Amino acid sequence: MMKNTKLTLTAALFLMAALILTSCSGKENLPETITENEELTRIFVNDKAFHTETFGNPVNPAVIIVHGGPGWDYKTLMPLANLSDQFYVIFYNQSGCGLSPRYEASELSLSNALEDLHGMVEKYGKTQRVNLIGHGYGAMLVSAYLGQHPDRVAYAVLAEPFSLRPSVADSGVISPMAIPDSKIIKSASSKDHNKSDFKYMNQLRSKENFPALGSCNPENWYGQSILRPGALAAKKITEEFYNPEKGFFVDFTVGNERFKNTVLLLFSECNPYFNEESKKQLTDELNRAIYKTVPASGHFMFEDNPQSSVIFIRKYFNNPSMIRSNKTFSFN
Repeated sequence: MMKNTKLTLTAALFLMAALILTSCSGKENLPETITENEELTRIFVNDKAFHTETFGNPVNPAVIIVHGGPGWDYKTLMPLANLSDQFYVIFYNQSGCGLSPRYEASELSLSNALEDLHGMVEKYGKTQRVNLIGHGYGAMLVSAYLGQHPDRVAYAVLAEPFSLRPSVADSGVISPMAIPDSKIIKSASSKDHNKSDFKYMNQLRSKENFPALGSCNPENWYGQSILRPGALAAKKITEEFYNPEKGFFVDFTVGNERFKNTVLLLFSECNPYFNEESKKQLTDELNRAIYKTVPASGHFMFEDNPQSSVIFIRKYFNNPSMIRSNKTFSFN
């Protein structure tokens, strides 16, 4: 079990912050999803629509960005578009998240999230291996994907996954996945996604919650640029791998030994959740991995220090010694 810096109960949170959006006379003011706005870009994978943005030349190696949460969007990861001079960079909002459509609870699960990621890999990788970058919960999802489809990925970056293997919560140590106001999440339902999303977004803007405390300057924290959270997705998927009493109870490293290439873990300098011991432990839990710490950054490292974080990733992507297996994907 990682020994984490103690955070107050109200400080521990999923991982993200929200763009300050106003409300008028108590009415929710949220950006429309692709269901309401036909002008937003989208693709179809597994017979479902996803809000997406792509950057770069499609003939270049694909880099698929997997955002965190659960329930967030890719807005804070947009500086990774700077990789588009060498790579074809794909951002997508997961089901029930960001500007992608909302669903019933029964359609939101870890297994569906992994199937959707595989659909993205098949669509953009075709017969070639892709590169994956996951942040927070998205990094945990990428780790699980490597164990299931090791031959579909060349390079993989895991940015601050909060847990990769089951870990029992220690007394007095609060996980960032804990919910400071469980009533808001527990009340999330498909009856009124706008209301649930709006309440959740306002909750995450608090300076007492993890997004602020995971930054370099909590007192001056201004809120991060998430466009729209998906409260029901956050509720349903979190319940599948985290419990306040049990801690994390899913092993996201199953099958990891099948992935022969070296994984890059990225950590931020300021996030108190990760000390040197926990960084090393997470690195050791993977088959082959190295880690780097992004200076002058908090959990939202790609916004805090886009230059250093992109340099670390670019050097990793351009290092052929990270690749142990040159096996190419085959449909046979």
